[in-house]
Amino acid sequence: MKNFTLLLLLFIVLSINLLTAQDITAFRHQIILSNKTEKLDNLNFGINSKATYKIDSELGEWEIPNYPPQGAFFGSFQYLDSATGQMLNILSYNDFKSVPAQEKFSIKFLLVVQRSADNELTIEWKSFPKEVDSVKLNDIDFGTIINVDMLKVNKYMVSNQFQNRFYITVWYNLFPTEVAEQSEATNHPIIYPNPAHNIIKIQSESVQQLQIISDLSEIVYQKNEIRSWESIELSDIPSGIYLALLKMRNGGVVCSKLIVVK
Repeated sequence: MKNFTLLLLLFIVLSINLLTAQDITAFRHQIILSNKTEKLDNLNFGINSKATYKIDSELGEWEIPNYPPQGAFFGSFQYLDSATGQMLNILSYNDFKSVPAQEKFSIKFLLVVQRSADNELTIEWKSFPKEVDSVKLNDIDFGTIINVDMLKVNKYMVSNQFQNRFYITVWYNLFPTEVAEQSEATNHPIIYPNPAHNIIKIQSESVQQLQIISDLSEIVYQKNEIRSWESIELSDIPSGIYLALLKMRNGGVVCSKLIVVK
């Protein structure tokens, strides 16, 4: 029994080190701009658990120092104030937003284009993951002159030569329906939302006990007799990265990374 306990503690420490080195939530979406002769494929946007409200150079964000000369084909993202939505004087080829402590949320990005002499502009994108419920491309003036469902098509030619600024709004669902259905079919435990704020939910018929363990290997929360749909209050747990240790009724152990954001 003593050897088993030591092995379990070693497993917990190794799991924390492994999980804290990984991003649990990171989605990168690419935008490609083209005209008759040029193509720009260096624009990316999305969400990342490591993102802040500043320039995150480790994620590939950096401020473009000077606007290109008139007539040069150019595209970038212009940063928006996270609280007010106001446009900031910051341009970057990459724009990654932080992940709210919610299961479902929307985030808006501002795409800025400078056209070349031929005035032609086509915006392209690749397919989005299942965690994206909806994506819209709109003009910034009225939102109706350009209104493209980006899940239904993968490109749009902008015919109005005076339309050079576009909102891209993404609705995320970090716990999509098919994941829940798969969880019920396989009886694999699901913890959501993640990152979490004050509450997490556990979905499983087989979990007997939950332990939340800090990066110092301290048990900061424990609950026995977990129901099939259980809500856990996290108000006393500070922000940080934790290990959620689920002890199953069949004797097994399932570990997952849990991010708490206050």
